[in-house]
Amino acid sequence: MAENIQLPASAGNKKVDTFVRTEGADEVHMQAMVPVDPLSGNSIIKQEDSPSASGDAGIVILAKRHDADTGDVGTDGDYSTLKTDENGRLKVTTSLGSHTKIKSITSTNATIIKASAGRIYGWSLTNTSATYKYVKLYNLATLPVPGVTLVLDIIAIPPNDNVSFNVGTGMYFSLGIGLAITDGPDDTDTTAVAANNVIGTLLFA
Repeated sequence: MAENIQLPASAGNKKVDTFVRTEGADEVHMQAMVPVDPLSGNSIIKQEDSPSASGDAGIVILAKRHDADTGDVGTDGDYSTLKTDENGRLKVTTSLGSHTKIKSITSTNATIIKASAGRIYGWSLTNTSATYKYVKLYNLATLPVPGVTLVLDIIAIPPNDNVSFNVGTGMYFSLGIGLAITDGPDDTDTTAVAANNVIGTLLFA
């Protein structure tokens, strides 16, 4: 049988807490070492939603400078480090990646922008006609079928006007990014638009 070892009340920069766990009819006395601030002796571990106080001690988290917008983690699920740019600003997204030109032809303009998961980061679309036009967005990896495929979102473009929008962190599409342009707002609408009714750019990654 192993001998019982009693740790001192403190050991280096750690505080020793003692607690009791019941196992059946027996009480097991256990000890755990808790990191503390060497100056104050207070624990540096904070509980969720606990209020902060001036002079609270804690652990500094370092970030890694990584100028290129590329990852350095080999496998999905691996641990990674926080990244900053050359000015020390924390990176929360990579560059926008790609853009595609939008130029309607005489049809519903069904197309697949990306055949795998991705994000739309923004668009600038102009309607050259005298009536509203509607860009339909789909979450799928194959060509959408206007009027049948479920519409994820709709961009309404006023007559003879432009709509530009920055989505920030991006609109996520788990399967792929599909697009169509129709003359009506309903998900089931299949009315074709004319050539050059809608022109512009879509940003995605």
